[in-house]
Amino acid sequence: MPIPSVYLKHSHDSRNRTLYEVFPTFRWVFPKSDETVSFSAGGNKVSQWFDIWNVEDFADREEIQTLGLKESIKMIREILVIEAGILGGRWDRIVLAGISQGAATATHTLLNLTLPEQARDGTALPGGLAAFVGFSCRMPFPGRHLAETRKMLNLDDVPEDNQVIRKTPVLLQHCADDEVVPVEHGRVLRDTLQGFGAQVHWREYPTGGGALVPFTNGHGRGDGVSDTCPRTW
Repeated sequence: MPIPSVYLKHSHDSRNRTLYEVFPTFRWVFPKSDETVSFSAGGNKVSQWFDIWNVEDFADREEIQTLGLKESIKMIREILVIEAGILGGRWDRIVLAGISQGAATATHTLLNLTLPEQARDGTALPGGLAAFVGFSCRMPFPGRHLAETRKMLNLDDVPEDNQVIRKTPVLLQHCADDEVVPVEHGRVLRDTLQGFGAQVHWREYPTGGGALVPFTNGHGRGDGVSDTCPRTW
């Protein structure tokens, strides 16, 4: 599968840099969603992680999201198993990230992820991923307890506790003028994950729409991904 270059605006010197240039020692994996029939697109096939009924009101017939989320999460968990195998079972070196609907899918992947206690060589694992990063995202099925949220998808091999959530550092970023996924939805996601036990770093920017602002806060100060992520990765 070809790996695309993702370009990000760098505010210090206004020079476009790829993710590979900013994090040259990382292995980047970009899975692609399937094309499926979409209710919100008039029955046409579109590339989407899951379907929604009403783009103006995500809560409207929210059960429509279930089938696509289940299938997408199964695929992502399979990919994570492969990547962890490449790393010798070091799940604590995997960063799970997403944008918009991809981040919403990744959120439910995190909530439904069971991790081993040891790496392949017997090294004890801390119990979480290296990090979870979400840009301009929301929480499908908000307003529920963790067990109720997991029950919405009813996936196999789901943990009974919140250890993975507690042990995975979370960074969420959202622009206040985002018209596709209003920032209020990002705040709900933040509060929901905190309620589930996550340690959430929240970054909210006044402008930017649905664009990424991952490396600086727009004022020349580095409080984005590169400054929030632990230097030990």
